Amino acid sequence: MWLALTATIFLFRGIATGGEVILIVHDELPQMKLLAGFLREGYGYDVDVKTQAEMPSEISHYKAVIVFIHGKMLEEPEKAFIAYAKSGGRLVVLHHSISSGKRKNKYWFDFLGIKLPEGSWEKGGYKWIEPVSQKVVNINPSHYITSHEVKYDGRISFESEKVKRGLYSYFTLKKNSEVYLNHTFTDGKEKTLLLGFVYDGERIGGKKVMQNTSGWLKKVGKGWLIYLQPGHLVDDIQSKAYRQIIVNAIRWKPEEK
Repeated sequence: MWLALTATIFLFRGIATGGEVILIVHDELPQMKLLAGFLREGYGYDVDVKTQAEMPSEISHYKAVIVFIHGKMLEEPEKAFIAYAKSGGRLVVLHHSISSGKRKNKYWFDFLGIKLPEGSWEKGGYKWIEPVSQKVVNINPSHYITSHEVKYDGRISFESEKVKRGLYSYFTLKKNSEVYLNHTFTDGKEKTLLLGFVYDGERIGGKKVMQNTSGWLKKVGKGWLIYLQPGHLVDDIQSKAYRQIIVNAIRWKPEEK
């Protein structure tokens, strides 16, 4: 009965939106309220904004599920996100949905193919730094997610272990952003790299840092997982370039690249 009612509701909503209903699951509302407004007003999506406790028990109907959880990720939502993606959904994971607190989750990091090593950042340990300015770099310029209608500020020299040295387009997130150092892939060959970052190192003794972990995607079961690292405060979401990349992550079709 409940599932039938849910399907009816989504069918009704789909008349107006083409069936493209998006779920945002959050534990910090200002950033996601702004993003939801942009998705509704700029692109005509129907958007449900829920906390973990408010999540519907059935989420397979959503065109995309955006996860923005800073604090504790509860086990039931964790399992629901994974099942949704593996069953064919589009799971878009933002910013601190990969953070040290998630080390305690049973399934999350294995699913993502990520680890956050202990120890000093100079020796490869995970570290977060805020507030900072950073340059977000398009290290995959032929990909739809990083290129479609995204207006960049200019070009910058960039190189990393998996990215050949060259000039790449970038946009700047100023003052109130946050960078994560040394996100470490445990399944690197399965990931498609999208974005890197350049941080001038002002808060770590002036040592400039370039890493290729600000955006990536991978196939999971029948669906797709896309991670985008920016999103710390409202300032990041106000970036037109970054908002467009989030929209592109929702709209991208695998056959396009």
